Order: sequence, then C-alpha cells, then structure tokens
Amino acid sequence: MSGDAPSIEDVELLRAYEPVVRFNHGELFFPAAVEDYVECCELLEHVPGEGARTLADRGELSLELLAELGAAKAAPGQFLRFVDEPYSRWALARWRRRPGRPKFRRAGRLARVGVLSRVIDALMRVSLLFRGSVARGSQAAAEVRYREQMRTDHHPYYGRVVRSAGYVALQYWMFYAFNDWRSRVYGVNDHEADWEQVVVYLAEQPDGRSRRRGSCSPPMTRPATTCGAAGTIQTSPWSTTTIPWCSPASARTVAPTSAAST
Repeated sequence: MSGDAPSIEDVELLRAYEPVVRFNHGELFFPAAVEDYVECCELLEHVPGEGARTLADRGELSLELLAELGAAKAAPGQFLRFVDEPYSRWALARWRRRPGRPKFRRAGRLARVGVLSRVIDALMRVSLLFRGSVARGSQAAAEVRYREQMRTDHHPYYGRVVRSAGYVALQYWMFYAFNDWRSRVYGVNDHEADWEQVVVYLAEQPDGRSRRRGSCSPPMTRPATTCGAAGTIQTSPWSTTTIPWCSPASARTVAPTSAAST
C-alpha cells in the first residue's frame, strides 16, 4: 500500500461513512493502536535447531525499527510476541475473581442464528476436541498487558480508499491486541494480533459525487460486530455509553491505490 499522504476528499469520505461497532458487555479487547502493540512486544526469530532468538526486547521496538529489521532480513521466521508466559492455574483463578471484573454475556440479540447455523456451530465445537489450542492463561496475561500498558481509551481505525470501475471502496481496518474467540465463545482459536475489516461500497455519480450502494461487508470473526453510519463504538446491552473513534488528526489513513495493489 502507498504511504503517501491521503487527499482531503478521501479523509472526508472515510469520516462520513465511519461504521458503528457494537460489543457485548464484558468484552476485554477493543480497537487499539498498532504502535502501542508493537511497543509492548518483543521481536524474535526462529532459528532451526536452536529455537527462538531475541532480536529486540520489549520496549525497544517502534514501527520504524520493526520495518528496518524486517527489511534488513526479509526472510520468514521473525515474529512478535505479546505474552511471555500464560498465567498459571492459580494466577488465572485470581484474575477471574478480581473485583470489578465485567461479566461477559454470550447470548444476545446479535448472537441469534438459524437452525442450520446452529448445526454447523455444533460440528465446529466437536472439531475442537481434535484441534490444538493456546494455553488457557494466555487470554488473562494478554488482557492485563493490554489494560496496563496500552492506551485502552484510544480507538483508531486505519482507512484505505480504493477507486475502480466506477466504484469507491472505503476500507476500515481495526486492530486488536488479542482475539479470545475460543476462550470467550468457543470459537476455533485464540491468537495474538487480530485485524478486522469493514468495507463500505459507494457508486460514483456523473456529477463526481459518491453514493452509498449496498451494505457493509460482514466483519470477519468478532461475533458481535455490525456496521452502521456513525463513528462510534458501543457496548451492549445498549446504553448511553459510547466510545468515540479518535479525532480526525489521529485517525490513520492510507493513500488510495489501485485495486490490484497490496
């Protein structure tokens, strides 16, 4: 993707169609800044026959340094690590009993599905018996690091505008420090560093304006996410409490490129 400064028109389009992202009450992870995550990670390299070797310790990394290290050795095997060690059984029990811990509600209006979907979900749950999984204490360790070392009140999205064949695609990318899909709602897996995307499609008009066409693309994995027409994050059950996106000056945008660009 291009790193040039985005045009004012592109920024205005992204702001005009910002999605509403809704979360179940008790969610632990919300959209976060990538630079915060990188600063909390250590960079390691897998060396065959030796295991993992540290290239940069926690607190040393920045986005710029990460790009330099990656360009200096453009080969597979490097990875970021957010959680050093999963919580032990006793530490996990204390974390679950901590005062003020929000109660997560799995069932809700956004979770209601048809019979066929329930059958597929049942088969998926059976398959979990044969799948590997991360350690049970990884979710707790990630939540504490996220809450204590990252800006939990800062919720940027990363935008990209693509124009092709008379259409304008507004891409909204949201980054999460940890995806606890399996720990929370018996999903397929848990993992560090998760990207989610919402796309709004617009049709260009003869007068040069763009008109919304169709609906938002479905979110990829987070179970309680929907698309809307205003720029806020909301938690359910629905209340007056909303978490606004960061200001336009803080929102990260990517310059428009062709549809074939990556």
